[in-house]
Amino acid sequence: MRSSRVEMSFLCAILLPAVVNCGQTGYCDIEKGPGKIGGRDRESPQVRSAENVLYTMLQQNGVIRLPKLNYELYAKRVQGRQLLDVEFRRKDPKTQKYDVIARAHEAELHVHMKSRQVLVDMRNCWISSSDPDIVTGFVEAKVWPIDLP
Repeated sequence: MRSSRVEMSFLCAILLPAVVNCGQTGYCDIEKGPGKIGGRDRESPQVRSAENVLYTMLQQNGVIRLPKLNYELYAKRVQGRQLLDVEFRRKDPKTQKYDVIARAHEAELHVHMKSRQVLVDMRNCWISSSDPDIVTGFVEAKVWPIDLP
């Protein structure tokens, strides 16, 4: 229990100043798409630190679950920057029950400082949802944005 609180404090200590700093400098706008994640934004120390903390949490605990977020992310294995056997869960803010559950063979995390989000890029994804705006079924790729507090 204490270890989880220390990790959450560390995560917030890394992510929030990085978000504020990149919002002021404008250096952290990451474009999505093949070949567009590299470059200056991807090498930003704030982006790398934030992503490393998230990957470390998943590698050690198998889950990212923070009290202020209505999202949870589970991974059975972490190989470098690749998450394997991934499950993404979103809670409905009103009912506190899961309204979206997505499972994928693989995924990657990207911190997008300008929009203050962590992007969960899932491939070969099965989506189950009670939300009428989200289609249930199989998709080849899906990016789930997680807003930072």
